Amino acid sequence: RNTFGYPVRLRLGRQEMKLGKGWLVDDITTAIIGRSFDGARLTYANESFDVDGWAMKLSETLAGDEDADFYGVYGTYKGLEQVKLSAYWMLVRDGVEANDTTLNGAGEWVESWFGHDDYEPSYLHTIGTRVFGAYGAFDYDWELAYQFGDADNVGSLFAPVVYGDTDAEHDNLGTDLELGYTLDVNWQPRIFVGGALFEGEDNRDFRYRDWLFPGEGRASVSFNTLFMGAPYSLNLGIGQELTNFWQLRAGIGAKPTEKISLLFRVAHFEIDETFDTPVW
Repeated sequence: RNTFGYPVRLRLGRQEMKLGKGWLVDDITTAIIGRSFDGARLTYANESFDVDGWAMKLSETLAGDEDADFYGVYGTYKGLEQVKLSAYWMLVRDGVEANDTTLNGAGEWVESWFGHDDYEPSYLHTIGTRVFGAYGAFDYDWELAYQFGDADNVGSLFAPVVYGDTDAEHDNLGTDLELGYTLDVNWQPRIFVGGALFEGEDNRDFRYRDWLFPGEGRASVSFNTLFMGAPYSLNLGIGQELTNFWQLRAGIGAKPTEKISLLFRVAHFEIDETFDTPVW
């Protein structure tokens, strides 16, 4: 802490990391299982600003260009009484090698000439903003993120016969909004309404030439929820990377004691981009 006499904290090595409310980067995977990252994190904080910058290693191989890395900057302005503002940029670079086939030199040359089996490292950029705060008994929290970049690691998974999609791209929005009101009575019950959207797509239109000839498939790329912690659904969300949906929710929470919380919530889910026939 106070690195070089400045209000800067430097952390090196294995560490937990939670950004904001943990919407896209959290220090848990479920309520009882933690998550850690390996790398370096630099944090600057004063009365008005918090700024984080990091470089983490997600996967390491003997060939450095085939690693998976996680970089980003996350800043929050706290200078206003009733509103706080955050903005961030995050990058996941996935250089893990993907191959449709393993051929001899001549076969690889032919594939390259046709543009098949030519996957480059993937770059998932996420830019976003968060507006949150409270006004009297009311509280609000709205977060919006947009993702873009090459998605060859996703495209390699969509191979109708032999070859996957070498032109897949990230191009999706994700957002979450919640409004609450806390009653000034015993247990401090809080009534809330909210919703979320994670865009997806379904490019599995039936094309006979993909089956008659070893052409490339078309990837369906949905919003990547990165390192989200608390799931939107205990049935659908844990371990299944739930995305491509929208949700409406409402409920009430209370705290009978300092260490006991109660929550009742109802939610409605629908797929954003439905999977049309042929589903197989």
